Amino acid sequence: AWDGEGVSGSEVTYSLRNKVKKLLQQILRDKIAGSCTEVEKAGYLHSLGALIDDESKFSQAEPPLEKALKLRTASLGKDHRDTLFTSHLLGLVWMSQGSSTKLGKAEQILSATLETQTRVLGEDDPDTLRSMNGLGALHYTKGKHSEAEALYSKCLQKRQAVLGSAHKDTLATIHNLSLLYRGEEGHTAALLKLAFL
Repeated sequence: AWDGEGVSGSEVTYSLRNKVKKLLQQILRDKIAGSCTEVEKAGYLHSLGALIDDESKFSQAEPPLEKALKLRTASLGKDHRDTLFTSHLLGLVWMSQGSSTKLGKAEQILSATLETQTRVLGEDDPDTLRSMNGLGALHYTKGKHSEAEALYSKCLQKRQAVLGSAHKDTLATIHNLSLLYRGEEGHTAALLKLAFL
């Protein structure tokens, strides 16, 4: 799922990613999974879902992430950082599928995740800011540009303060804002608006 923060890898990375994906599938399929704790199994499922998501196979990424979320919620609790990370990724996967049903589910889970992360981890935590950026991307996708702009602007301000202006996550938010502004006002106006942030 794309939230403006991913980077595509080289052929070597792709080959390694496929090997890791096959290993995770084997672990989950074989007897090894029987000796895993629920937390470990959830971790494998999350990693598998994330790798499939990186291949833009969103409907295939959904089942392992849903299982991971269920296991993490049951074993770690709904407010645990790992549970929240899985719920964030699942929301992005639903967003990337684009149907109105999936977008509705994505908005519900991303909003709840951001709210919980803000309460539990704090508003300046990098995971909270990742979810803020992701929810902004969802609003942009749904054509809710004023909501997207508000989240992106707040996220940018906080990322600049917490991570610095040159951090890749800060730059991803600037990129997202530029797409929003360019779509609304044209390229030149977008550059001018970004220059004064």
